[in-house]
Amino acid sequence: MLARFCLITLSIIGLALGTVAKDVEPPVPPPKETPELKLPELKLELPKDALPKEPEKKPVEQPKDPIKAAEQVLRDAKIDIEPKALLEFFKTRTLGDDDRAKLLTTIRRLGDDDFDVREQASEELTKAGLAALPILRAASRDRDVEVARRVEICLRSINQDQETTRILAAATLLAHLKVDGMVSTLLTYLPSVPDDEVVADGLRAALVTFTKAAGKSDPLLLKALDDKDAIRRAFAVQVIGEALPSERPKVRKLLTDTDAKVRYLAASTLAKAGDDQSIPALLRLLSEGPMEYAFQVEDMLCQMLDAEERPPATLNVADAASREKVREAWAKWVDDRQQKKTLKLSRLNETEPLRGLTLIVEVDGGGLTGGRIWECGPDGKQRWELLNLGGPVDVQVLAGGRLLIPEYYNSRVTERDREGKILWESPKLNSNTVGAQRLPNGNTLIATMADVVEYTRTGQKVAEFPKTGGTVYQAIRHRNGHTFILAGAALTEYGVDNKQLRSINVGSLSGWGGFEILPNGNFLLAYYSQGNKYAEIDKEGKTVWEHSTTSSPTRLDPTRIQRLRNGNTVVAGGNVMFVAEFDRDKKEIWKVATKGRPFSVRRY
Repeated sequence: MLARFCLITLSIIGLALGTVAKDVEPPVPPPKETPELKLPELKLELPKDALPKEPEKKPVEQPKDPIKAAEQVLRDAKIDIEPKALLEFFKTRTLGDDDRAKLLTTIRRLGDDDFDVREQASEELTKAGLAALPILRAASRDRDVEVARRVEICLRSINQDQETTRILAAATLLAHLKVDGMVSTLLTYLPSVPDDEVVADGLRAALVTFTKAAGKSDPLLLKALDDKDAIRRAFAVQVIGEALPSERPKVRKLLTDTDAKVRYLAASTLAKAGDDQSIPALLRLLSEGPMEYAFQVEDMLCQMLDAEERPPATLNVADAASREKVREAWAKWVDDRQQKKTLKLSRLNETEPLRGLTLIVEVDGGGLTGGRIWECGPDGKQRWELLNLGGPVDVQVLAGGRLLIPEYYNSRVTERDREGKILWESPKLNSNTVGAQRLPNGNTLIATMADVVEYTRTGQKVAEFPKTGGTVYQAIRHRNGHTFILAGAALTEYGVDNKQLRSINVGSLSGWGGFEILPNGNFLLAYYSQGNKYAEIDKEGKTVWEHSTTSSPTRLDPTRIQRLRNGNTVVAGGNVMFVAEFDRDKKEIWKVATKGRPFSVRRY
């Protein structure tokens, strides 16, 4: 599948809390105190200088004020930040309906049998420039290999450096300046970015800010609820539903829209606002329409479960009869909660529902120099990829789609946009990096094979945890402020003062391992090749559930795992070239092949 290097997703507003990173067999020698990892299934001979070396850079402190940060982005690009110029910025990137139709026709010509026709189509698309980028990005995943290949060439020919960054910055300033004409300009621009969730989220946030400040809805926004273009209807539903409680009855009319995405966004936006009249529409999406929205609805419903409560049913089979049974089970659960007045819609605002997208981190192998990170949807098809990442072992999705990546072989952590551009990097670390987590205060918790430290964005070390007895595999800062470190055969908890509170014996991890803190206070551990299993242990270290993955064809060497809210678990195969999802009964329900060794997998 062809690479997609085109989505630049630097956020202008804020940072998000995510997860951590992991480990791998190094082609570089490990520290003397660390046992060498033996991987008989995959023999690698990479010299120390196999990866490109980059000069060390001191982290640059970015403006904390989002308005100043937006202004800086545009000024650096020599873009005028006066109101009229900001509106013109979007107008020059807007395609009319006829222009979009022509581009789509031209893209189809990329697969023509006639070579000259294909060449002419490529030339026309390249000349279309920045306005064509969103449509080209969507086409980069075309099933026709020749179409996808030529689209990639077109994308590389268009100067798109930090284009998404600038779009988000311009939208932020338009909302801040309360520019007349903003609503009309953005609504006209929206269909030009049909496949860019990051841009859509940024524009939505800007218009929500603008609308809340105005205290009323722009007539054009209300009119967009009836627009013939589903993209505009979906956008209007979100902005009005989130920003204007008095106008939510108008949003309810779109609960029966002909477009599944509009129905989902109308129902989910109203549900988050506490409107239980949206629940029947959400439940219908479990059995009607694309599976991607059914999965997102299921995750929303799981957010309302009580601690230790299992979902009444899970969407593990996509046939119509099974989906209807799932809908019926959840409908019964909702009805029971509504009768008892215990349906807690407020929980939907505590965390974001999953989008059904999966990030797969391949540390090395399969002919990859420096590993790769790539994303797929429920269909397992690649949406984009990043290469040459210095042996990535995990990834955390930050605000605006930026990625925090611990690089094992480079002994550092980088923050990148989705084109791979480095936006921030840690100081050079003393050992191979096995994990990283961006904290709510903007600092970064970093685990190497030898230690666990916390750095500010300016590279200042503000905390260092006591040395552990053995190799560090992973570290996680819990939402209560406590830090958990998996090292050797122990999982150790430290308080907010970084003093040890307890240590749990988890048994041998055979050289590598990973863990996750579960909502019930238990831990889910990946045991790599020690029994080829992952297991749930309680606070005392007692195994309460486990899944052995030794049998073919689902044999895995689990390195990183993630428990989903519906009770399923996604597992990275380690030395085995695939990632898989298993239900509570340990049945494989989803599987995606990889090129290299999959070290981590993250559903978000």
